[in-house]
Amino acid sequence: MVIKTYKKGCGNTCLCKCDYCGKEFERAASYIRKRQKNFCCLEHQRLGRMGHGNPFWKGGRFSDKDGYVRVLAHEHPNSDKNGRVFEHRLIMEKELGRLLTSREVVHHLNGIKDDNRPENLALKTFNSHDTQSYIKQLQARIRELEASIGK
Repeated sequence: MVIKTYKKGCGNTCLCKCDYCGKEFERAASYIRKRQKNFCCLEHQRLGRMGHGNPFWKGGRFSDKDGYVRVLAHEHPNSDKNGRVFEHRLIMEKELGRLLTSREVVHHLNGIKDDNRPENLALKTFNSHDTQSYIKQLQARIRELEASIGK
């Protein structure tokens, strides 16, 4: 943010405020661009353009190669090394009001991996003896219900 511009030496100088830390610093007026953030150092420029500050930011949602949606949640205890967590697990945790254990699996009832509506998610334990047949039963029931409403 430019605070004021004044003449210094052979050109115009601007007194700026760092958009990251708030520190005041001087910068040649020729380096100031409209609608662009100003930073006092390269480290603050790097930090100020991460996440929401990045012009290419898309909200922190990613689809992995298997079709599951992952979201950025650096503070989550089960996040991976990049700070991402499966969205369907986060939604189930919110519904239950607790963290899921490593033995709990969240299934998509309609088989669509990026359909993370709470009503489409079912929680099962990993060691239940017949998980695959349970999923197939639920998917068959969904197909029956969709056919009955003419979908």
